[in-house]
Amino acid sequence: GTGYVPRVLASFRSPPLRDYLTAVNQRSHNLYADLILRTIGHLEGDGSFPGGGRAVEGFLVETVGVPADQVTIVDGSGLSGLNRISPGALVQVLSFMAASPCWEDLWESLPEAGSRALYRRMIRTPASGNLRAKTGTMDRVSGLTGLVTTASGERVAFSILGNELPSETGAKRLEDRIGALLASWER
Repeated sequence: GTGYVPRVLASFRSPPLRDYLTAVNQRSHNLYADLILRTIGHLEGDGSFPGGGRAVEGFLVETVGVPADQVTIVDGSGLSGLNRISPGALVQVLSFMAASPCWEDLWESLPEAGSRALYRRMIRTPASGNLRAKTGTMDRVSGLTGLVTTASGERVAFSILGNELPSETGAKRLEDRIGALLASWER
């Protein structure tokens, strides 16, 4: 023994994960998204992107039932061109989450159509104040994944993903038209 007794010099308790999730979903905070994935990596024994990717892919495949060939997670932000997920897999995840105890936190974190958080998209349409979705935009890539209640009162999950687009602006206009059409849809 050296006689050394460790002392706590400082401690910090982070805000709940739902607060970070809201920043990621509403402001597309890429650093938070990457750090969340690395934190999840500790479930696989290391706080790395590969560890987080293995943990998330394992959850999606083993628990949610997403086919393994429909998902590859390389980073948390989605900025890597090596990430892969199908629109069907995203709809499957939303359906699974809607039945989970975490649903309310996820729902509250998603930007609402017509709001500033969704860049006032779909304002003055039936989707405004109704549709909630996460956007995704990079060079020649655009996506919108979320839920909307139809005119018949049915909640519908959807995912629109586009790659190698001539224009992200044109893709966003199409996404908005689809969102408004889904909100207007009646069976």
